[in-house]
Amino acid sequence: MSSNAPNWNRRDVMRALPLTASAWAFLCGSRAVAHKFYFSSTQVDYNPATASFEITIRLFADDLELVLARRADRKVEVDRTPDAEALTFAYLRDVLRLRGPDMREIPASWVGMETKVDTVYCYLEAPAPPSGLRNMALAFGLFTELQRGQVNLVSFRDPIHGRPRDLMFREGDRFKVVIFPEPEEAPSQNP
Repeated sequence: MSSNAPNWNRRDVMRALPLTASAWAFLCGSRAVAHKFYFSSTQVDYNPATASFEITIRLFADDLELVLARRADRKVEVDRTPDAEALTFAYLRDVLRLRGPDMREIPASWVGMETKVDTVYCYLEAPAPPSGLRNMALAFGLFTELQRGQVNLVSFRDPIHGRPRDLMFREGDRFKVVIFPEPEEAPSQNP
């Protein structure tokens, strides 16, 4: 049986392997550098005991410093600038909007923030309507002015309704509604 394929012996394969591996690493490495991922995560917990939402926003310090510096027109370092918390809260008030089922704004109050290496955790609290997270509306445009492709994941946890719900926000997204099912009523007992 005749074939036009080259006749490779073991020595030829061993010589070509380092060159092939180097070329593959170069191509893969350059692709990884060309595409960055811009992401934040936020957790909104409903606390029925206090009838409030406890909000934790996890973001990258360098992105926060960049957006705050642009807004303040000066250098801002989250762990050194005296008014960094006030600047951060003012920014978050502009990009995070909560509305109850009646579509009225729900104001959030500042609890604080902490920095861990290159990550910043911002803590907010807001009064919850009687329905809790059910049919809440949220708009979240964090860092969309910095990067195209910014993705903001918001997870909602409600101990009454079980399984968490997630919403994903990208540039241009408006209000989205959190859909939790109506609480189940206990089955009636007919004699």
